[in-house]
Amino acid sequence: MAKVTLQAAIKKVKKTGYDLRDLDETFRDNEEVVLAAIENDLYSFGFASDRLKDDEKFFSKALKVSRGDLIQFASERIRNDKKYATKAVKSSWTSYNLIGDELKADRELLELALDNNSNIFSNDTPLETCAAIFKSDKEIVKKAIKNWAFALRCASDELRNDRELVMMAVSDIGGALEYASDHLKNDKEIVLKAVSLDPDALEYASAKLKKDKDVLKLIQVS
Repeated sequence: MAKVTLQAAIKKVKKTGYDLRDLDETFRDNEEVVLAAIENDLYSFGFASDRLKDDEKFFSKALKVSRGDLIQFASERIRNDKKYATKAVKSSWTSYNLIGDELKADRELLELALDNNSNIFSNDTPLETCAAIFKSDKEIVKKAIKNWAFALRCASDELRNDRELVMMAVSDIGGALEYASDHLKNDKEIVLKAVSLDPDALEYASAKLKKDKDVLKLIQVS
């Protein structure tokens, strides 16, 4: 079998980054090859050598050709280094869910992720994996719900019973009523707001309000 040259290896991973896994360890430890692979497919970083996964300078270079989510393949040391976690989160808020557990209690990092989590098409939230203490922090939860109403599901029981937060959530997406406390599922104003946006939200209302004439009238109108 002919020996693979450096240029052939680079050409191979530029076409399909995932092919890095099939290359010799020498190439998986070569910065030029691995960067070319990452630029094509960030998940190829998972096949890089342990040395490169723990190389801070290389990680910074990789971020310039890809996005922050590649931090999931970095060494535990880098995943728990606030400097590099910050770079990753600035690049892509979703990388917050992939940084080291030691940093999940860092409020500054969480707020950075929440500030960047403004995509209306997002179906996830940094509140999902943050330290438990933040799930009971109204300021944090409010910011999360503002970005994505279903973030209410990650809030503490106490905050899922907070009328202001629940009203904010159902005023954006009626189906967020599913994650309100039982008490607020029996709040007529909240249920009316939820059902006015999404008739299917009636499923989550209290048994009493499912029979309420004003609520049912909204369903009929829609």
